[in-house]
Parts: sequence; structure tokens; C-alpha cells
Amino acid sequence: AMLLGVPLIGGTFILEAFMTEIWHLWVAQGLLITGQSAAFLGTGKLVGLWFDTDRGRMMGIALAGNNAGGVIMAPMSAVFIDEFGWRTTVFVFGVAIIVINSLLIWLWVRDKPEDVIVEARRVGREREARTAEALLAATASGGDDAASQSSSMARSQGVTWQESLRMSAFWLLTLAFVATFASIFAVLNQLAKHLEIVGISTEAAGAALGLLGAFGFLGKLIFGFLSERFPSRYGFAAICVLQVFGIIILLLLRTPAEGWLLWPFVAVYGIGFGAVGALMPLVVADTFGLLAYATIFGAQQLILRIVNGGLPPVVGWSVDYTGTYEAAFFATIVSLFIGAVAVVFARTETTAAR
Repeated sequence: AMLLGVPLIGGTFILEAFMTEIWHLWVAQGLLITGQSAAFLGTGKLVGLWFDTDRGRMMGIALAGNNAGGVIMAPMSAVFIDEFGWRTTVFVFGVAIIVINSLLIWLWVRDKPEDVIVEARRVGREREARTAEALLAATASGGDDAASQSSSMARSQGVTWQESLRMSAFWLLTLAFVATFASIFAVLNQLAKHLEIVGISTEAAGAALGLLGAFGFLGKLIFGFLSERFPSRYGFAAICVLQVFGIIILLLLRTPAEGWLLWPFVAVYGIGFGAVGALMPLVVADTFGLLAYATIFGAQQLILRIVNGGLPPVVGWSVDYTGTYEAAFFATIVSLFIGAVAVVFARTETTAAR
């Protein structure tokens, strides 16, 4: 999945260097979404496979790289654009994404249970070795029920994707993910324009957007760590509530005189939204296991993209009609509360005792 996603992401940048029509941008964004989803699935499965006792921390560290990249690449992009122009910049970045990441994946990434068993035993991580053995047995048996001990161990690695579709937990988690990702389209993607309407300076808005990435980095690390102490679905509910508090602070920011509220918003909302990327794969793995993780999470991602694909024009219409983003922000608060409740009740027999 990662070797598929990386070329699509890099290829999007390369295509954008040559675009001359608006439909070129639509096609490129479609490729970008596909590539990001594939890479995201691969990262979650890889961390889940290699780490057990410290999975939350490792997931947080791995996916915090997205935020670190944003913090580093944003100023670098500005320098490159000033020096070489935006077309050359996105072309060079696209080539670099493909070459560097493909080499790293090809040379060092190993995603087979057999590789995990050997390496885990070499470094004394017996629990990871046993988990990989169970997953290997589950894959070999196709996840069928059997009376043997090996089959019982295999079944401990999760459910099949067919079984997941018959579980309320699948649909509750999907609802939670859809509700939470609405925050991207209604708040995050609209933040710069909202701050412009309120009267916040371009410099302050730019600094706030940069700091959102930094606090998102912290959010992934903090909640990745906490997911090892508490059920990950409770952590997901908590970050939904954090985002609600952040949006409430943003709603209180109505004039430049209240501009100081921008910074507590950035901290609270940034930590809450930033942790979403780390907790989504953890919640799926904790709920359904690793047996059919990629298929289950992939189906949820597909539903999420389709449902949320219609949100940008709806948000735009509400702003054109009312002149502000307040209606969209209030709707997002309701959506986040729905997501928080849904994820708490998304339990299976495996997670009920957690």
C-alpha cells in the first residue's frame, strides 16, 4: 500500500506543475487523496504488526512525521517559490517524494509476519513474536473457527472483514470518523478565510496555521502514549471534545481586539485534531484486530471520503448565505459530539472488557 501511495502523492505534485485548467486540479486532488489513503493504511498496518506493548507511542511517533513535515516544508516551500517559482517547486518536491520515500520503503520496510518473528526474537520482544505467529496462523487458516489451539490463537488476531460489516461497531466507528473529519472541511480548510473576515492580520493567521502543525505533532505523541493506558476509543472521544472546546474559543474571536484568543484556539484545537491521525488506526486495530485491518479500515476510509466529499460546497453555500462561518462551526460542534458518543459505544466482544 505504501509503495502504491507514495508514487501517487509525488505524481500529484508533478502533475500540478503542468496544470493549466481547473479540472487538472480536480484530477490531481483525486490522485492525492487516493495516495494519502493508501500510505495511511500502510503505516497503520505496519506499526500494528511490528509493535504491541508500545503500539500507541510508535503510532504517534510515526504519524507525527506528517506534522513535522508540515512545519519544516512550509517555510522551505516559501523560499523555493520565491527563488524558482511554484511550478518548479512542486515538480522538484514531487520527484523528491517519489525517490526518497520509495528507496526508504524498498530498503527498510518489512511487512510480513515472518520478518517480525525473526527480528522480535532477536531483540527479545517475545510478545511481538507471538502476536506475529498468531497472525501468520490466522492468515494461513483464513480466520475460520476450529477447535485446535492454533486456530484459537489465530482467531485472537481479529475478525474478517465480512464479520466486521455485520457488527454495529464497524458502523459506529465509521460514523465517528465521518463526523470527526467534517472538522477538516468546516474548520481547518476554512480557517484562513475566517480569520480574514474577522480582521486578523495575514501574518498572525500564517503563524497560527504553522503552530497548528506543531500542536498537532504534540497531540499525536500525547494521545499515542495515553492510548496504552486507556482504551483508544475513549481517547478518540476526548479529542473530539477538545476540538469542540477549540471551536468554541474560535467562535468567541469576533474582532481584532480579541485576537489573543487565536493562540489558545491553536493549542486546544491543534492537539485535538492532530491526534485524530494517530488514534484512528489504533481504534480500528484495537476493535477488530489485525487479521483484516487494511480491508476494514480501507472500507471506512472510502465511506468517509464519499460522504465528506460533499461538505466543501455546503460550507461555501452557508458562508455565501450568512456572510460568516459560524453556522458551519456550530454544525461541526454537533458533528463532533456525535462522533464522541459513537466511538464510545463502538465495542466488540474483544473491546468490551477494556
